[in-house]
Amino acid sequence: MKKSSDQSLSKAEWGFMEQLATIEFMSKFEFTQLLDPKDLYIIIKASCFKTASFIKAIRSYSLKSEILQYPDGESIVPQQLIPFCDSSFLSRVESKLIGKLCELNIKEEEFLLLISVLLCNPAANDLSDNGKEIISIHQKIYSSALFQYCLVTYQQFGPTRFAELLSVCHVINKHVEDIGQLCFLFTFRPPTEKYKRLCAELLSS
Repeated sequence: MKKSSDQSLSKAEWGFMEQLATIEFMSKFEFTQLLDPKDLYIIIKASCFKTASFIKAIRSYSLKSEILQYPDGESIVPQQLIPFCDSSFLSRVESKLIGKLCELNIKEEEFLLLISVLLCNPAANDLSDNGKEIISIHQKIYSSALFQYCLVTYQQFGPTRFAELLSVCHVINKHVEDIGQLCFLFTFRPPTEKYKRLCAELLSS
């Protein structure tokens, strides 16, 4: 059923479309064509949420938003959850990743190379030895390309810039942990269908 023009998408619907778009984006990388189906599934499962979070952050950053948001301008955190969140924790979930991108004034070229490094995760659980080798090789290729870009663009400050950009990966990992913690705290609320649905929407983000 199609929505009328005055109906907005739910967070679950935005999240679903976002995950599909992220998988499509990931499938364009050459290394995904070299993996066997099981390894491809593992790497998509391990990297999809982090990659989607980074894409969402860079989009919000480009719009000069102070929080992570969907294309309709809504925060990624359902309004019904906000009363249950500590203000500092909520601020971290909504704003810390954006703040890091603003602090670094990250460029489009840096984003594209960094996200390539991020999604190549040879440490993903249950990868075959061949899968680990393929992903490790490509991670080194993208890391080297990012380092060379930093040297050319920032010259003597290139190594420092490279380290700063890699620190974004840590912030993304922490963001994913925070989303998990928020949902964990949420399990202490009454397990009604309403609360289950809200938690599912948050995880879809």
